[in-house]
Amino acid sequence: VFNVNLGLRPFMNRTDRDNWKTAVSTFSKGDLLINTGFGSISIIDDFIQMGLSPSVGLFVSEQFLVGAELVAGVARNLDGDRTFQTSNLALAPFARYYLGKDQKHWRWFGQAGFTYAGNQANIEGNFDSSSSLFLLNSTWGANWFLTSNIAFELGLNLDYNFGTNSE
Repeated sequence: VFNVNLGLRPFMNRTDRDNWKTAVSTFSKGDLLINTGFGSISIIDDFIQMGLSPSVGLFVSEQFLVGAELVAGVARNLDGDRTFQTSNLALAPFARYYLGKDQKHWRWFGQAGFTYAGNQANIEGNFDSSSSLFLLNSTWGANWFLTSNIAFELGLNLDYNFGTNSE
């Protein structure tokens, strides 16, 4: 699976956390990367999909952080004749390395991780199933800092599916 992502990411360093302020674009050990992942809603024809994907990362050095993302979503048809509904939950730990320390507005990075996801589907009265998925993820991207603590994130993702188990 190949996709491109774009998102807004706030950063918070340890000093600012103590004062409840936001962070600067130079990172230190103990700083946080926070993505609120407020989610998404899409409606196509008679089908509605909603998702939420917050993540947090902790800098273990000036250039390296470890973190995790939690992904939750539901989908349902809006047609009253037959009810179709799915729900999923995924946990995605990751490690990210920022290239160079002297970058000003652009901070380039490489990220690797894996995703374990569970999914349940139900078609009213006829079909019930559950499945799990294991993906290996990689991202090459950049944070473009608009201010010292707010950045757009642009990345190129490549995921490899290790397999799906269905019941």
